[in-house]
Amino acid sequence: MTSPLPRQLQLVDRDALIIAHCTERRVLHLGCTASPGHVEDQKAGRLLHEKLIRKASCLCGVDIDRDALAWLEERFPDQDFLVGDIEDRDFMLTLKGVTLT
Repeated sequence: MTSPLPRQLQLVDRDALIIAHCTERRVLHLGCTASPGHVEDQKAGRLLHEKLIRKASCLCGVDIDRDALAWLEERFPDQDFLVGDIEDRDFMLTLKGVTLT
């Protein structure tokens, strides 16, 4: 028999929580494409990056998946995107100089 969740634990809507913290803020969205499910997520209105576009004061998406980033850039041409591996220390050091305006 499994025990019930402790009272202090509660389920939250991940997107709502992230959006609440990002509203009217400058956001660097790591892993922005949500690949490989990005096409289906966008069709269903579940693509977090699209939600952030509407709420963040400034947004830059970063992802390693070039094809998925190209797909996002086609849909949101006025947004900023960077291709890079966030596990690559040298790439992450290049982000130190990025200014979101």
